[in-house]
Amino acid sequence: MVRPIVRTVTCALLLTSFTPATAADRGVPVTPDMLLSHITRHAEETPVHPRMQWLDNGRRILISTVTAQAQAGAGRGQFAEYVPLSYLQRTVDVRTGAISDIGVGYDPVVAARADVIAYHPEGSDGGRLVVARSGGTATCEISVAELMPDTTGVEAVALAGDGAHIAVAVGYGAPRFAASAAAPVQGAAVRVLEAAAPEVWGHNVAVWVFDGRCGDARRVADLQETRIGRMTWADQDRRIVAATATPVEGKGFPRSDLQLFDPAEAQVSVLATNIGGQGAAFLQAAPVGPYVAFTYDQEGLGYQLRKQFAIVSIADGRIQVVSTDPRERPRWLDGQTVLADISGAHPLTRRLATVGIDGREVELSGIAANAMPSPDGRRLAWLDIDLYGGASLSVADLRKADGGWKASPRRQIWRADPPLASYARAERRFARCESTDGVRPEAILVLPLNHDPQRRYPLIVDLHGGPRGGLDGGSHGAYTPGTILSSSSLEHDMWAARGYAVLVADYRASGLYGFDAVSRTGESYAQDFSDIMCNVDAVIRDGVADPDRMAVIGHSYGAYEVNWIITHTHRFKAAISKEGGFADHMAGWAAGGRTNQLATTLYGSPIDNPDVYRRMSPINFTRGVTTPTMFVSHRGGALPGDLYGWMYAAWREQGIDAQYRIYDDPNHVLIGEADQRDQLYAAIHWIDRYLMPDHVGAVDERP
Repeated sequence: MVRPIVRTVTCALLLTSFTPATAADRGVPVTPDMLLSHITRHAEETPVHPRMQWLDNGRRILISTVTAQAQAGAGRGQFAEYVPLSYLQRTVDVRTGAISDIGVGYDPVVAARADVIAYHPEGSDGGRLVVARSGGTATCEISVAELMPDTTGVEAVALAGDGAHIAVAVGYGAPRFAASAAAPVQGAAVRVLEAAAPEVWGHNVAVWVFDGRCGDARRVADLQETRIGRMTWADQDRRIVAATATPVEGKGFPRSDLQLFDPAEAQVSVLATNIGGQGAAFLQAAPVGPYVAFTYDQEGLGYQLRKQFAIVSIADGRIQVVSTDPRERPRWLDGQTVLADISGAHPLTRRLATVGIDGREVELSGIAANAMPSPDGRRLAWLDIDLYGGASLSVADLRKADGGWKASPRRQIWRADPPLASYARAERRFARCESTDGVRPEAILVLPLNHDPQRRYPLIVDLHGGPRGGLDGGSHGAYTPGTILSSSSLEHDMWAARGYAVLVADYRASGLYGFDAVSRTGESYAQDFSDIMCNVDAVIRDGVADPDRMAVIGHSYGAYEVNWIITHTHRFKAAISKEGGFADHMAGWAAGGRTNQLATTLYGSPIDNPDVYRRMSPINFTRGVTTPTMFVSHRGGALPGDLYGWMYAAWREQGIDAQYRIYDDPNHVLIGEADQRDQLYAAIHWIDRYLMPDHVGAVDERP
C-alpha cells in the first residue's frame, strides 16, 4: 500500500427543518470508508446544476442534469469549479413537462426569444462550441483553434435574443512577460523574484461575431492584456457589453470595466470603469430600452465581497441606481424593473425583491429567491435544491396588479431525487441567532442519527473557507462541504452516524450581511467570533449540544477563525486548524511574494496600517491557551515563517496537547487518496479522543 508522505509532530435557534428523501433507518449510515469512496468516484451530490434558463419565448426551460459522464469527470473539492463540469443539457416544455435531451457539455447559453442553444461539448476543453435547437438537433459547430492558431480558449459566449448572432470572446497569445525558463538538469535549481520585473498577468482577447449558423465570422475587437468574464447582447441585439479585467501595476488584482462593442462599426468604447472585482459576476441587458444591469462596487474594490448591483444606460454611460447592500443576481422583469435576491447564507434563505430604475424596492413574499422571469415577464421559474440534494423545477404565472407584482400558485413540472438517497442522511435544520450588534448570522445544524430530543450530544462546529459564499455549496452540493476533506456534505453525515451534532456556521466575513458590517479596523475576527458563538449558544439553549463536549474545525479562512477562537476562549475541548497557516495576518498579507486581495480590500496594507494587522494576529494571544489542537498544512502551502510551527511550539511550551501534520501535497485541498485517508482518520481519532474517548479505536485508524 502506498502511504502518504506526512510528518507528524505530537506533544502531550431553529427556523426550518427538512425531512430526508430516504428515512435514516432505511439508509446506510456513512462510514469513513464510504465517504472516501464517494469522493474518489467524484460522485455528484445534486441531480442538476443549480442554474436554469428560459428560451424559445418562454416555452421551454434549459436545465443541466447530472450524467454518468459528469460523475466520472467532474472533480470535487474546494477548487473543483476550475474543472469544467459536463452535464446533460436538456429542455423542459413548460406546458407539458416533456423533456428533450440536447447533448453532454457545460456552460450553456441560450437565445431568450428563439429556439437556439450554444454550449461547450464534453472534451472540448473550452475550444469548441456546439449550436443546437431545443429539440436536440445540432445546427453547427465553432472551433476557435481554426480561427486563431495561438488561442488559449473561449472566455465568454453570448447569444443574441433572436438567435441570429453569436458573440465569442477568445483568448490568444502568451502572457506579455513570459515565465522563466526551466531549471537546467545540472546546476542550481532556483526561483528568482525581482521587484523590478513586471508581473506575468495574462493574454490578449479577441471578440468574434458569427451568424446563427456559425458562419460569417468577423473579428470585431482586440483588447491587449485583457480578459473577459461575461458578455451580453444589448440595445436590441445591435451591440455587445462585456465585463473586462485588466492588470493594474503594483496591485494584487485587476481593474474591472464594462466595455461596449459595436460589431457593425467595429468600434470599442468604455461604458463604465472601475466597477469592482465582482464586475463579471452578473451582466444582463434589459429586454427593451438602453439599460444593462451588472454587479458593482461603488468603491471599485478588487475583491468580490460587496453584493451590490447597478443599472447603467448605454445611451450616456450614466449609472441609474445602486442597490441597497447586499443584493445579488439582478434579472429583468421588464424594461424598467429587475428582480434581485436579498442575500442569505444559503439559496433557501434568500428573499426576492423588485427594484425599479428609479431605485424603488419592494420585497416579494412567497416566491423563491432564485426565480427567473420569462423573456416576456409573464412567468417565473425556479429550481429548488434542498439540503439533501433533491431538486425540483417549478413555474408560476406573474402579473402586475395594484402597483405591484403577484404570482399564481406554483406548478411543479420536474423533480429529481437526491443522488445520495441510499445513505442515511442526518436531519438538517437552518439556524439563526442575533449577534451582539444586530447581525443575524445563519447556520445549518446537522443532528445525530436517531436523534433523541431528551439527550445532549457532543458538538462539532464546522467553519467554511472563502470566506465568500456562505453556506452555499454552489454546483458541488446542497451546501458547503465538510472541512476535513473539503469535498462532500456526506462528511457531516459521517459525524452524525458517530453520534455527533454538527453546526455549519456562517459569519459576517462572508459578505452576506452587509459589507459595512465587516470591520476595517482590526476587529473582524472578533466580530466573526461573536457571530459563530451566538449560534453555538443557541444550539446549547435548545438542548441539542453538550457545552462540555465541543470541538471546532476550519479550513482555509475558516482555519483563521479557528486560530482566533482557540486563542480567545477555553470552551472548546479540541480543534483542527487546516490550511490556515497565515496565523499572523501581517505575514500572511504577502505570502509567496503576492499581496492578499481580501486583506488589502478590507484593511489596506500592513505597511500603512500595522496596528490593524497586529490586532488581528492570534499569535499575540496565545498565552494561556487550553484547547488541544491539530494543525494541518502541506509542503506546497505558503507558510510565512512556518506560523503553524510557531503556534505548535507555543502549545508545547505551555504543556497543551498539539499535533502538526504536514502533507507532501501542493494543493490547498488534499487530493491524494492516501493523504485524504490519513487526514480523515487522524481527524476522527483527534476529535473522538477529546469528545468521545470511549469511541477511540472504534474505526480502523490505519491509513
